[in-house]
Amino acid sequence: MTMPRLAPLALLFLPALAAAQAPVPDRLSGEQRLALHCGAVFAIAARAPQAAPGQAARGREFFVRTAARIMDETGMTREEIRAAAMADAATTLAALPPEPARAPALARQIDGCLPLLDTVVPPLDAGRSP
Repeated sequence: MTMPRLAPLALLFLPALAAAQAPVPDRLSGEQRLALHCGAVFAIAARAPQAAPGQAARGREFFVRTAARIMDETGMTREEIRAAAMADAATTLAALPPEPARAPALARQIDGCLPLLDTVVPPLDAGRSP
């Protein structure tokens, strides 16, 4: 059964469940919204049972760089960025289908975000860490 495995992940998002109903601030461009969405997808994927450690580290670095850039570009606070990302993660997590379709659906989301990940945090050479 999938729910016990997802329950700890859902607990991480409890503070954002109320915020999940709030829209992402209008001052975000389409590219910024996509970047935050991809950061949320990488966070969800990092906690999945089949997560690749290297990709999880790159996903974290992606989010750090993306959040900093969006704060610089928009003047949003760290808390606003965090709330927007957590709201997106909660929405994304809720939209994923139950197993056995969950893992392939998450993989499709990841695949859609990989080009952006590669642009922001290029793949590492063997032996290097982020």
